[in-house]
Amino acid sequence: MGMQMKAHEKCIEIVSIWSRIKIYFFSILFGAVVIFDRLSRWALRPKTFFALQQRDKPPHFLVDNSLGQHSYVKLNGVKLHYVESGPKNKPLILMLHGFPDCWISWRHQIAPLSSHFRVVALDLKGYGDSDKPMQRRGYRVPVLLKELRDFITALGASSCVIIGHDIGALLGWLLAYSYPGLVKKFVAISCPHPNIYWEVLPHGVQFGKRWVYFSQLPGLPEIDVLREDLTDITQCYAHEKSNGDGKMNALEAYKYSFSRREDWSGPINYFRNLLYVRVRLTPLPGKVEESWDDESWKGGQVLLITGGEDKRASLESIVRSTEFLPPEARAMVRVVAGAKHFPHQEFPDQVNNYLLDFLHVQCSPEKEKVQCSNGEGLHKRLVNRVLESSWVSSTVRYGNQVLDAAKKGTVGIGHDDSSLSRISNGYIHTGKA
Repeated sequence: MGMQMKAHEKCIEIVSIWSRIKIYFFSILFGAVVIFDRLSRWALRPKTFFALQQRDKPPHFLVDNSLGQHSYVKLNGVKLHYVESGPKNKPLILMLHGFPDCWISWRHQIAPLSSHFRVVALDLKGYGDSDKPMQRRGYRVPVLLKELRDFITALGASSCVIIGHDIGALLGWLLAYSYPGLVKKFVAISCPHPNIYWEVLPHGVQFGKRWVYFSQLPGLPEIDVLREDLTDITQCYAHEKSNGDGKMNALEAYKYSFSRREDWSGPINYFRNLLYVRVRLTPLPGKVEESWDDESWKGGQVLLITGGEDKRASLESIVRSTEFLPPEARAMVRVVAGAKHFPHQEFPDQVNNYLLDFLHVQCSPEKEKVQCSNGEGLHKRLVNRVLESSWVSSTVRYGNQVLDAAKKGTVGIGHDDSSLSRISNGYIHTGKA
């Protein structure tokens, strides 16, 4: 390995022993709570509680080639499935879905983006039509990141744009820090920075902190998610109920993709590994390497998108995430009014416009920028002036949310209260002028 650690080895760290003990304790505690709750429900509805419709044939939606070509690549014995669209000589965009999801998460984005880029929507390992190793060790974070790097290389690219949602964006964060130079631009949808992701995850929401603790138990979570004909999928994709039927029924496509216990083991194993990982933002004490600054991620251009009604990734957590970006980074925050945890599915046209604007234009001339000093976080320097937009009425509350957080002391803003009256068009810009 040599005298100096490689970037991908030195930027990832495991949480402290005390943090691990707390995770183990709460896993047992909330595991007992969930088990008691499920037994109570089973006693009330014994015939329907474990009812599960058999789904043997994939919906046309999953195998349709209209969105792109279905392809496979095998890396270190693991087969990965992906859908590709757009000219191969164009810059690569790699799209990483969240949990519980698969490549179809990006069905609304593939066509608009592929007009300008080579777009690849990947089924992460353990998901969809990719291989599904059952062992937890197959989903260790360094293994996952190396496989993603090797996948990008196998596509013939030396760098790419990463667009991730939820857990996919969490991997995107870690990939950018681990392999500087690999990620040219990064878009995180509904996903705070890894160093606060688990801290800010609420307890009382679907797949929230209580469930994450429960997921650490072996075997039980995989059984639990199958109950009542995949009711967790039905609830998670409630926004899909009225969107399409027959060939384009996304909800049924999701239920097919997660209809067996083995369809859940891999995805849940992500939580059994990612929960213990953080980003090391500075060198280890006493081990300062000359190459740290040269090899560390410089941040580049980052776009953070969140739904205005997302209970799992609040605006405050997204804003706080900018504090962890390198000083050289240019970050933008976009808030999708009315959207919850899947803004790219709930309001695809709006999100697509945000993506195209971010990927094609560094600073749109029709929008006012917030001029910020170098090295400070966005939540310390949110707004210097009121931005003009026809969307003001629908976004005032987002500025007020951050302002309220500042007054409570949870977010510090280096400006008078009067300077943060509105965040217009769901748009916040930070970075050097």
